Amino acid sequence: MNNKGAGKSKARIAREFPENFVIGGLLVMLAIWVARASTPAIGGIIAAVPIRYAVTWSIAAVRRGKEFAEDMARGSVIGMPGNITFSLALFAMLLVSIDFLTAFIVSILAGIAVLALCKFTFPE
Repeated sequence: MNNKGAGKSKARIAREFPENFVIGGLLVMLAIWVARASTPAIGGIIAAVPIRYAVTWSIAAVRRGKEFAEDMARGSVIGMPGNITFSLALFAMLLVSIDFLTAFIVSILAGIAVLALCKFTFPE
C-alpha cells in the first residue's frame, strides 16, 4: 500500500471539504428560503430539483476529471429508485399521521430495501 497516495488524498479531501460543504449548505438555504417566501411545498420541489447533482458533478469534473464525474452520474441514477421509495414512503406515512422520526426511519429502510432488491451493481 502506498502511503504517499493516501496522504495526497487526505490533503485533497481537506481542501475540497469546505468548498463542497458551503455549496451544499447554500443549496439547502435556497430551498428553505423559497419555502418561506412561497409555500413549503414549493420549497420541497426546489429541494428535490436535480441542481444538486449538476453542482456536484461539475465540481467533480473540475477537481477529478470528466470520467470521475461521469461515474458519479451513473451512481446517482443507480441510487434514484431508493430515493423515490424513500420520498413516497415518507409522504405516505406522514399522510396517516405517523410522527416524523418514525416515518423518516421507516422510509430510509424502505429505500435501502428497494436498492437491495434491485441488486444494483456499481459501474467500474
